[in-house]
Amino acid sequence: MSTERAPAPFAIDRNEAIVATAIFVLVLLAFAAVAAVAGWPNRDGGWSLAVAVALVLALLRSFGPMLDVLQRSGAKVEAPFGIKIDFAGVAPTTDGPATWVLADSTIRAGARVNETGVADLEASAQDFAHQRDIVVDLEDGQAWYSTRLFAVAATATLIGSPETIILVGQKSGMPRQFGGWISPADAVTAFERHDQRFVMVRAQALKYLARLRRHADDATYALPAAGADNLQPQKYGNYASRYRQYGDVAFISILVDQMQAPDVADPRGELESSATPPWIGLAELAQWVEPWLVSAHVKLELPPKERVLQILASGHDVIASTRNGQFEGIIDVRRTERDVVRQLVVRSPE
Repeated sequence: MSTERAPAPFAIDRNEAIVATAIFVLVLLAFAAVAAVAGWPNRDGGWSLAVAVALVLALLRSFGPMLDVLQRSGAKVEAPFGIKIDFAGVAPTTDGPATWVLADSTIRAGARVNETGVADLEASAQDFAHQRDIVVDLEDGQAWYSTRLFAVAATATLIGSPETIILVGQKSGMPRQFGGWISPADAVTAFERHDQRFVMVRAQALKYLARLRRHADDATYALPAAGADNLQPQKYGNYASRYRQYGDVAFISILVDQMQAPDVADPRGELESSATPPWIGLAELAQWVEPWLVSAHVKLELPPKERVLQILASGHDVIASTRNGQFEGIIDVRRTERDVVRQLVVRSPE
């Protein structure tokens, strides 16, 4: 059932009639005063024009509502001197969509990655290698190690997917609140600028990966006991078995191992210690990655037109969507633009 109300009929109430009559009389009296001084208008001519002017001025306040009714009804009006006005051509149509509709294909929910053991992270990496977006829920700050998040971002950068990491967590006791999104490469940059130890462990892990890519399938290959790269033969053997199983995704476990027990010791100690787990929450992580974190989002509780305008104003290819602060999905801005153009074409007259 339609909820649209029919347009109000055109009507002049008693007060409008009194005002119109008063204006009409006053204008005629003004013309009479002019006639007494200037002799025009007079009986020979001019009074018909004076009466017409007085009538127009008297009804001027009613022209707007009257034109609106004529437009809505699509009426045709004929005036002297062959003047014809057809309002049917400008009558608004009530057919077609009443609001802007965002296609489901423009919103991507994103795959959730849970921080657990190293083996589970490798399995997750195999999954997110085929995802465009992943969601990391930091919960109350006791769900993720900063080191494991770095391993996810560095591995994603290496294998080329996902494209975005969406960060959510607890705010004011409310779960799954949107914190922002960041590209894996930017996350790696942010972590490495925060602590140079991330630079060193990633560089060492990449050395192992380069050797694994060349020799992992060669069962006879033996890593030299000593070398300029400081690679450890025993560790290489462990990494080779994982590499043969997971390919480049094994980089995530190599990184975690190097953060737990780096080949090159650092005076500050290892990045990941069981004695002092490097838990990280949304607020702290946002400070680490702030220059690269994109926190702009579309509130789905807003009217459709406002949501579309926010999407079109985005300076990125994607924008996050939220409902009551909670992350709902990533919106493809370019696809939305094409969808808006399509709807405009559908609504336009033939």
